[in-house]
Amino acid sequence: MPELMSMWARCNVDFRYLISFKNNLFDSPELDPFNRISLQEYRRIRNEHDNAKIKNEVSGTDHMILNAITCEDNSNMVELNKFADLVDLYVYHPVKEAIKNMQKSP
Repeated sequence: MPELMSMWARCNVDFRYLISFKNNLFDSPELDPFNRISLQEYRRIRNEHDNAKIKNEVSGTDHMILNAITCEDNSNMVELNKFADLVDLYVYHPVKEAIKNMQKSP
């Protein structure tokens, strides 16, 4: 999912807000024993998040996110373990473009 990571980096999505969003998803009363919630619950939590970047920039990449986390056997459910993996990938593996820009001298 490198294109998703690049889009989040270009939008300057703060990893702390992604972690907060992920935690809100896992706190959902709809969470099942397999760490899944309904697509409607995912969207409700996203739309109610405190941070505007989660509401705007992350929702702009929803098609990519949902493509990666929608359950194969039920398209109305999302797998939060997969979303957690995406957030961890973004947090712990910086985008190469960002590293190149940081290494340029002024």
